[in-house]
Amino acid sequence: MIYSFIIVLLSVIAQGKSQICDGVAQYDRCSTNSACGCFHTADADTTGVCGLLAMFCSNLIPCNGANNTCHQPGTICVHHRRCSDRPVCYPISMSDQRICPPMVKTTSASTTTVISTTSNNQQLEWKIAGEMSQERIRHTATMLPNGKVLVTGGFNNLNTRRSTELYDPSSETWLPNPSLKYERSTHTATLLTNGKVLIAGGRDDFSFPNASELYDPSKSTWTVSGHMIRVRQYHTASLLKNGKVLVAGGYRSGNGLLTAELYDPQTGNWATTGNMSYARAEHTASVLRNGQVLVTGGHNGSAYLKSVELYDPDTEAWTLIDNMNYARKSHTATTLIDGKILIVGGSNKSETVHYNAELFDPEAGKWTSTGDMNYGRLGHASVLLKSGQVLVAGGYGYRPDKKVRLFNRTEIYDPETESWTITSDLNSVLGTHAAFLLTDGRVLTVGGKYSEILNMTE
Repeated sequence: MIYSFIIVLLSVIAQGKSQICDGVAQYDRCSTNSACGCFHTADADTTGVCGLLAMFCSNLIPCNGANNTCHQPGTICVHHRRCSDRPVCYPISMSDQRICPPMVKTTSASTTTVISTTSNNQQLEWKIAGEMSQERIRHTATMLPNGKVLVTGGFNNLNTRRSTELYDPSSETWLPNPSLKYERSTHTATLLTNGKVLIAGGRDDFSFPNASELYDPSKSTWTVSGHMIRVRQYHTASLLKNGKVLVAGGYRSGNGLLTAELYDPQTGNWATTGNMSYARAEHTASVLRNGQVLVTGGHNGSAYLKSVELYDPDTEAWTLIDNMNYARKSHTATTLIDGKILIVGGSNKSETVHYNAELFDPEAGKWTSTGDMNYGRLGHASVLLKSGQVLVAGGYGYRPDKKVRLFNRTEIYDPETESWTITSDLNSVLGTHAAFLLTDGRVLTVGGKYSEILNMTE
């Protein structure tokens, strides 16, 4: 019986490009995407599919009868905690490897921006991956379930952008796409569990739009979906395990905000939730394995912060926990395979950048210092590679005369040794760019700033 089940599962997965999670506990993390967990199939104790945890039970159909089968095409019968663990037909599309990349420990990683690493010296090879139709900074870049990358808005030194475009990794080409309803930069983009993308906040040339927008990749259309309660920019947006989106902090007219709000995809409405203890912008927000959200550092409009707080979606309350070792803004936070959070770089005062990095252990609730980078930087990009290592690329620093300089330097953090290794330089110096892992293991950087704002990608 178990063999016939595995054969059927492999057949379904091959069609859906999904992955089996074998030997992973029910609902435990099975992907480099912390929003994914292992759903055990109805007839197995240790085998299932790795998919998005945030699915509403009302959207899932119960499995058929005592034999736990699904007649709906593209579904598989699994246990789901949002349905009181009873067997339901889960859509294979929500366990696609492009949404839930596997946590694979390898001795090499293929990374380009487009990068390739070798197994011996982790040397990267960067190459130009085409040009966007327009230059951008302070834009967003989001990987869609179909593997393409959606880029929205941004700024070009003169005007705020309303345009969007799509990158196709298979052909390494940029494709035209319908424009946003509103011009915006310093906004957020969040991939929802239904495959749509939520755009929230930001600013245009003169004001702060409070209307949020939804992009439907299946139709290539934009629609207005609700209005935020408070306008904001440089905020964070986090997809919670219940499918809602938590927006926290940000600036309004140069002042930090301590307010937070929730977007409900089922209603398309925004609602207030608990306030943070401290106003902050240019901070980070990370969804932990237990579903809580870790917010670190930032700036309140007058001071740099090292305070840290946790948001509990069940109580909608924030709790202050131990501070980071250093105040910082414009840093990065990367969730490692073991669930720890790696904080890298940033700034704690004008004309000063951090070389240091630190780790947060959610189980212990404690911060520890880890290896220093070779280059201090802020406005950089950090990407978790398939190997479990972290690539840091580009960013801003300061010369001895206190003038700003940008980096084309990249380095890799190894969690096992807690050390950094310098690797190949980018083709251009970059700061305030976007970077993330493609489904084939390569890394894509998008836009950013050199001596002028770029439309180049690597």
